[in-house]
Amino acid sequence: MRKYLISIFCISFLFVSYSQDKVFNLEDLFKSNKLYADNLRQLQWISKSHDFVYVENNILMKQNVKQNHATEFISLSDINKALQAVEIEDLSNFPVIQKWVSNKEFCFRWKNILFYYHVEKKTIEKQIAIDKSGKNLEIDFSNSQAAYTIDNNLFVVTANQKPVQVNQETPEGVKFGHVVHRNEFGVNQGSFWSPQGNFLAFYRMDESMVANYPLVNTSTRIATLENEKYPMAGETSHQVTLGVYNMKNKEIVYMQTGEPNDQYLSAVTWSPDEKFIFIVVLNRDQNHLKFNQYDAKTGVFVKTLFEEKNERYVEPYHPVYFVPNNPNQFVWSSRRDGWNHLYLYDISGKLIKQLTSGKWEVKKIAAFNHTGKQLYFYSNKDEIVGNHFYSVQLSNSKINRISTDLGVHN
Repeated sequence: MRKYLISIFCISFLFVSYSQDKVFNLEDLFKSNKLYADNLRQLQWISKSHDFVYVENNILMKQNVKQNHATEFISLSDINKALQAVEIEDLSNFPVIQKWVSNKEFCFRWKNILFYYHVEKKTIEKQIAIDKSGKNLEIDFSNSQAAYTIDNNLFVVTANQKPVQVNQETPEGVKFGHVVHRNEFGVNQGSFWSPQGNFLAFYRMDESMVANYPLVNTSTRIATLENEKYPMAGETSHQVTLGVYNMKNKEIVYMQTGEPNDQYLSAVTWSPDEKFIFIVVLNRDQNHLKFNQYDAKTGVFVKTLFEEKNERYVEPYHPVYFVPNNPNQFVWSSRRDGWNHLYLYDISGKLIKQLTSGKWEVKKIAAFNHTGKQLYFYSNKDEIVGNHFYSVQLSNSKINRISTDLGVHN
């Protein structure tokens, strides 16, 4: 009887409490910012410093990690004065900073233009104009250049210069610089800038042998029929090659990846010195990969560093990560033991050691520290439904958990 009375009281209390609270409608949920959690807008580090910035009331605030207060750094008025000097209309809000190129310069985009703003001079130093119809944009912030596609063609543009079309051939059914393999196996971009920006690797996708699949476009006043290249099960798939465009002499060299022509090419990675390109070549059965090295200037196959086979499947979802200050070593992630873990290799293809192991997953590689002796990553090592931040020492594989609170950290 006592438990029954307590239950009645609790339920009654909940109804009374609820009736005193405001009833939320859809406008409160989706159109108002009153329910937003407090946060620091555009929170990010200034490159090569111990300072971080965030936007508050259209002012970029700066704070050092050793200080307990922030100071006003750059205002919206400062940005607009710099834009006026290059005859660009004023902004109504502080722009989204896309990248700190250095501790004195950051890049932001307004409409179809990338602007480089110098924080000491308070001026716009460079501009990169992107065509309004451009897609598949890949920006090389450090070297002030960008690549993008218009329809099936690939273009590059350097700061304060006019765009240049990369491909001179324009055959029917062939795309340059587009995402290939329908975004499978970590393929989410169509072009890849080299570390110093002297070269641009790109996919060439030939869909001329793929059947058309008709789709109805209902966005027009009268519905129209549009064809999409789509290989049905058992039908011929598109064929992919990887080209390298030389920014100086404007020449293209294709990597000699061999046959069959419908194999997968993924995990494209430049060597730190720009001399080589590494590509995962995966068979159509998706159960045998080769990690191959190619000469970037000639396209000649150099060697296979290692292979992975499985009777069911393999998953080459990520490029390799070269170790800072040690260009002869790189980290590869793989599920070869049933769990996604990290492996340290040298440039000859020799496995130096397995860095992580156990019945848990490395979810994402974050970065190396500045010495290259530690690698930071996210994992569910201590919480199967959580995600924590860790570091691993490359010398002894010692793992240290950095985040402490329970839950998901990103």
